[in-house]
Amino acid sequence: MPCQGKGQHGKNTCYFDNTLSIFREIDNKDKNNKQLSGLTMNRLLRFPWWVLFLLTTLSFNTIAKPLVFGNGSEPGTLNPFNYETTSDSTVISSLFEGLTYMDKNYQILPAQAESWTESEDGLIFTFQLHKGLKWSNGDALTAHDFVFALRYCTNPENAMVRSQSLKDLHMKNVHKVISGDLPPEKLGIRAINDHTLEIQLDKAVPYRLSVKLRTLSAGM
Repeated sequence: MPCQGKGQHGKNTCYFDNTLSIFREIDNKDKNNKQLSGLTMNRLLRFPWWVLFLLTTLSFNTIAKPLVFGNGSEPGTLNPFNYETTSDSTVISSLFEGLTYMDKNYQILPAQAESWTESEDGLIFTFQLHKGLKWSNGDALTAHDFVFALRYCTNPENAMVRSQSLKDLHMKNVHKVISGDLPPEKLGIRAINDHTLEIQLDKAVPYRLSVKLRTLSAGM
């Protein structure tokens, strides 16, 4: 029914009635919104948040974590055949692994080689590499990589500092290869197959070959 009354100041009361209707409508919508908000909150409270926490934790655990240690100064090189300082060797030893390694009791143990044998005359050593060795990019690491690395080390064009270690070892033809009298292919090392590496000496040395080879890696 249309509003016909007058207010105290002679204004049509329909103005006030319409205003009250607007406020009632707003109030009803607000109540409905609160009910919806309550339902949403109940659903949130019932959500298994531990699942999200677990997934987040697992994802963080799969992220590579940096190795932090004091090194004194920046390394001058990361080439395992050309380092000279302790700052170099500290980092390089964390990046590369040799055929064998020395434990805290000074025992020589297998590293990239799982086993090795020595000929009766002490001139030939044969290393069996672990199966499934890989570079950091996922490529397969084989005995051929060791052959390439030591030929690179003794190539006179590269002038690697650590080639001296192979001289001390008396690896076959090492002196002539480093001097340039023979090509690197004549160095006393060969890959019998992907997992078998043979190293030959010019003469038997009084120390174990495995001691010297703990510093020789395929990484370049």
